[in-house]
Amino acid sequence: MVLKASTFNGHFANTGAKTLGTTSTVEFTNTSSSISSTTIPSLNLYRVVANTGTNGLLTVSGNLLVSNQLTLNSGNISMGGNVLTIGTSLSNLGSIAHNSGFIIGKVKRWFNSTNSGNESGLFPLGLSGKRKFIKVEYTQATDGGTITAEWIPTSMGYNFTNEPIVSTCNGSFEIYNTASGYWSMTPGDGITN
Repeated sequence: MVLKASTFNGHFANTGAKTLGTTSTVEFTNTSSSISSTTIPSLNLYRVVANTGTNGLLTVSGNLLVSNQLTLNSGNISMGGNVLTIGTSLSNLGSIAHNSGFIIGKVKRWFNSTNSGNESGLFPLGLSGKRKFIKVEYTQATDGGTITAEWIPTSMGYNFTNEPIVSTCNGSFEIYNTASGYWSMTPGDGITN
């Protein structure tokens, strides 16, 4: 783990209680990294950088809140049954800078008004070495709140809509089969549209 702050920039081992500054960046650089409330006093961090290498994995034990920015440079993040939240409120949406890697588990993001692009709308989900990314963009203002998304790696059976889904990629398409899995997206914190 590398802690980057105005007064400290280097590797450290947690041997007792540590207090991180309110604008600290915590970067994970080992190919097998982990974070929990026993390694960092609070899983509420300002900036987190995942830089664990091509086959690296950052394992998170507990819900993780990144209030400012999550940077995915390399490797994946495994959340287990926990939630990775980006941002804290309608006035502090947070952002994701994505270069490589993905998140295995649930990602919760804040939305307010309109947004466009990966920084404000990407859910970089994945599983078993495969990207399952989805991006939410509001071209008309939303009333604001959160969306929690995850990739469910099982078939939905026939519990899906066959109405055409509009896409800017290749026009409309229909879903006929969900054998490999599906996205589950849950609104929260007041968002209704």
